[in-house]
Amino acid sequence: MPTIKKPSKSMAFQNEKSNDLDKAHKAISNGAKIVQDLKGGYSIEYPSGGYFKITKTVFNKLSK
Repeated sequence: MPTIKKPSKSMAFQNEKSNDLDKAHKAISNGAKIVQDLKGGYSIEYPSGGYFKITKTVFNKLSK
């Protein structure tokens, strides 16, 4: 069975962390939730199933 050595371009966005505080505020006001995964990363998950990762700095600003 072949293995994929690096993620494809379509999946590369999931590895990037967003540092945009305005984007995070808009997502939360639209019903999204802040989620902390088991590895210690933070992300914002939409009710429809989509998500994007955020940095710890953005998480700390949102949790105040």
